[in-house]
Amino acid sequence: MVIKGTVPECDITGKKYNPPVFGGHCVVAGATGRHCVVMLIGPEVIERANFKVLDFEETMDYREEIADKFGWGNVDF
Repeated sequence: MVIKGTVPECDITGKKYNPPVFGGHCVVAGATGRHCVVMLIGPEVIERANFKVLDFEETMDYREEIADKFGWGNVDF
């Protein structure tokens, strides 16, 4: 999933932003259920690829949905 956040650079294009801009944090789940940011995505890539970017409330809803689905009780972000 991609979560809205500020990014100092885009890992896909290599473009650097000074000051940081709003882009996306690409988050993936590991085997234990822990979610980690693995890539920063610039706004131009988000627009070009038409990524759905989740805000804080949507992220928390997703977190609860995943925890319930897999019976983890809590998903660690």
